[in-house]
Amino acid sequence: YKEIYLHKKYSVVDQHTLDLPYMRNSKHKGHFDETLVMCEEFGLIDIMKENHPYIEYYIIQFFATVYFDHDDARNLWWMTKDTLLSATLAEFGELLGYEDKGESVASGWRCHDNDRSSSKDVLGPITMERGTTGKTAHLVRPFEILHRVYRETIAPRVGNWDEVHGFMFDLLKLSYENQGKGKKLDVMDWMWNDLWSTIIDRRAPIYGPYIMKLIRRKWALKKNGEDIMKDGSPVVTHLVKELRIKAHLPPKTKPIDPQTAAEAE
Repeated sequence: YKEIYLHKKYSVVDQHTLDLPYMRNSKHKGHFDETLVMCEEFGLIDIMKENHPYIEYYIIQFFATVYFDHDDARNLWWMTKDTLLSATLAEFGELLGYEDKGESVASGWRCHDNDRSSSKDVLGPITMERGTTGKTAHLVRPFEILHRVYRETIAPRVGNWDEVHGFMFDLLKLSYENQGKGKKLDVMDWMWNDLWSTIIDRRAPIYGPYIMKLIRRKWALKKNGEDIMKDGSPVVTHLVKELRIKAHLPPKTKPIDPQTAAEAE
């Protein structure tokens, strides 16, 4: 806790509840429609609507102490205050409206079948003409919006929103490949892997609202109904966000690749 999170002055990554009535408003017809259809199809609506305040200290303590059981049930063990708490991934998922059948049985399409993420080249089919693969502004509209949905919900990160990184390549690629097939994303498998990589890579803590909901439930069960949210600690509000309307105009010219230019010289 002191060596990693306090030393680096980490705070929990900001996430927002997404304003679905705003996205569905008739005055925005044609802008969010295709993305919303994918969100419904992939089972993202519940996590987009999820709203829960959190206490930052308990989220950071969770990340500093959590232990992952790599069994089929995928148990999580962590300390809250001086108390050991635990939950299966299925229990965590139930709180958020998602099923987890265990590591061996997928609840939808998964993105972490390989140890390493794909490269930016897999985004070619969803990149605008003359666009640069991996640059978010050059994604075609439905997938640029979907990228923002993912960043606000199951794939939050600190910093750069201008480029796609890591397993987001696979998440967007598989979203494109599964569009229209009626298959859901295995949300809890994604979250398990993203939690794990956040710990291993020592990144800023994520999923504050979702983890606080889990801590709150488990604390109440352990402490005869006591609500940990009412212990006087500072509370962070889980704000609601209206996704910005963007023009999504293709680049006028194909950007010059620095490596190609150097080779030409």
